[in-house]
Amino acid sequence: MTTESNIPLVLNDEEAVHLNNLLNLNLDGQSGYKTAAEVLSNPDYAELFRQYAQARERNSTQLINLLQSSGYAADKLGSLPGLLRQGWLNLESLLTQGDAPIFAECERSDELTLAAYQDIMGQTTREDLMSILRAQFTDIRNAHTRVKALRAALEQVQR
Repeated sequence: MTTESNIPLVLNDEEAVHLNNLLNLNLDGQSGYKTAAEVLSNPDYAELFRQYAQARERNSTQLINLLQSSGYAADKLGSLPGLLRQGWLNLESLLTQGDAPIFAECERSDELTLAAYQDIMGQTTREDLMSILRAQFTDIRNAHTRVKALRAALEQVQR
């Protein structure tokens, strides 16, 4: 992958570890949103969550390309907490009424992902890498804000 000035972005070992962590979180988010879209009762919400899953897939692809272009292997398995979260989404959809609990779980997942991005961005001084991370962070933050607002509205309706 190259930066805007067409100079290849070369990662060091520490950056590669951090990007693999972000990759796993994005893969988890992609899978979580896709799973949520399959169980949500409202088709508009399901479509929104499919869009968020696609955005996480784009983030993952970009991170994989960054890692591979610097000679690092990309861990494309996701994480154990991500697998557990998928199971929770399936169980929760069967045990509860309404979509609000599914929104809440996606919101919590986004909060973990945003915290990881903030941590890594706080350690990164390279503007070429920061611009990529900042763009992904902004997309995730925007999704989180929307999911949080929709969850709150759903909870109000259910009261």
